[in-house]
Amino acid sequence: MATRGATMKELQLNADITKPATQGDIRKILERIDKLGSEINPRLDKIENKLAELEEQVDDHRQANIEEIESLKASMEKLENQSRRNNLIFKGIPQKDNEKWEETEKMVLKCIRNDLKIQDEIQIERVHRLNTKAKGSRIIARFAKYKDKQRILKNALKLKGSRISISEDFAPKTRIIRSKLLAKRREIINENENCSAKLRYDRLVVTYSYGVVETFIFNEKKNKVVKQQDKAKEGSRYNGSSEVAEE
Repeated sequence: MATRGATMKELQLNADITKPATQGDIRKILERIDKLGSEINPRLDKIENKLAELEEQVDDHRQANIEEIESLKASMEKLENQSRRNNLIFKGIPQKDNEKWEETEKMVLKCIRNDLKIQDEIQIERVHRLNTKAKGSRIIARFAKYKDKQRILKNALKLKGSRISISEDFAPKTRIIRSKLLAKRREIINENENCSAKLRYDRLVVTYSYGVVETFIFNEKKNKVVKQQDKAKEGSRYNGSSEVAEE
């Protein structure tokens, strides 16, 4: 009997399924769908809002991390430049075979006395060739006194026209920025022969014959040298006093 009852129920169910749906049935189904939609949509909106909030928080954290990293890089660069502030690089001094550091030091001091005409005693803490395998490689010298280094640098203009040149020692990133500014300096001087253009650490200060002064900086985001706006003139990133006009 139980089996027969179940069979009758299945037949009734099959009959209901195969029975054509009336407009009333369709209306009920649509109402049910609308009801489900009204229940689900707020939940979906809540999930989307939460996701948007989380994405915004992630972006904020990412930006904060980027800014912190850039700040740390700038601080490290500043410290590295300060550690190099007593250094000078000599280029063009002949190199001997199997040259020892004592010989290198004597040649640097000879250049200071004979070419720069500085007769006072200058104390060098360290001196060596930057590339011992390359003939005539540059020499880096660290001076005991900052004022001696500055005096030598200011007198370096006396070497103009000779094979020897003297420049400051900077961190790699700063050297790249200065090379961009030097290229801009040559461009400006070619167009304005009577102007004065001095490289002051990471800025190029140009004084025109008619009295106008402009400052140029290297914009890393734009990857080019741009004119510095007045509101942005907050000083150099480094407290060094590099004001020598370089060729």
